[in-house]
Amino acid sequence: MLVADHYDRVTEAWRLVMGADFHYGVFGDADWLLPRATERLSELMLAEAAPAPGARVLDVGCGVGGPALWLARHFDGTVHGISISPRGIEAAEANALTAGLADRCTFAVADALDNGEPSAAYDVAWVMESSHLMPDRARLLAECARILRPGGRLVLCDLTFLRPLDLGEILNDRKKLACLDRVFGRAKIGALADYEAQAAAAGLRVASVRDLSRETRPTLWAWQANLERFADDVDALIGPEARADFARACDILGAYWDAGRMGYFLLVADKPG
Repeated sequence: MLVADHYDRVTEAWRLVMGADFHYGVFGDADWLLPRATERLSELMLAEAAPAPGARVLDVGCGVGGPALWLARHFDGTVHGISISPRGIEAAEANALTAGLADRCTFAVADALDNGEPSAAYDVAWVMESSHLMPDRARLLAECARILRPGGRLVLCDLTFLRPLDLGEILNDRKKLACLDRVFGRAKIGALADYEAQAAAAGLRVASVRDLSRETRPTLWAWQANLERFADDVDALIGPEARADFARACDILGAYWDAGRMGYFLLVADKPG
């Protein structure tokens, strides 16, 4: 199944399970709730992006627009979100209208690997947890570099294999990996060193990398709790088999996290002026 088709199918169910922002959260105290944790990740990215007043931000893989709308509320500039999911873009546009932010948040169906945006048109490329779904990450980073003006900044967060799986592990875990593909779409989770090398090859200068593995781990517990809470609604939207797959996928990711095989990072890179 194509990534766009997959996300069109699961969008409504995932709003219930993952929250409006559709991404991991950075947890602090044990009593933090998922919405606060997901906002914290946005806060960290915004602090690193440090957009000046009037800045233009390209949100690459914008989902249903939650982070873009949050951005528009927290800095004085404009955000343009792109996604290959027509249903996601439709929801994002509706959400922007409801929030009264349609004048500062725009959205379009576009491929992040060939986004059609003018070169050197943006101050920030914001890539929140979408790069693992891109079939060619080097091309993604090259497109981000292209649309950034000199002095612009890339902020990117995503999952990573802290210890890449060897061939034997891939063969042994093929059923687990197939479950992850069914739930989250066919992913290409890369090593952090690959991201750094590909950013440099695109002409970007890596400024910092932050390991958020420990802080993001509780996200999976929060998703599992929501899955149980909204079980009947999720079943009505995507069916009990898909709900069971989601629960198993959370267990698989949690085990990878706890074994130190998988984690989460925030990378910041600049386009030389």
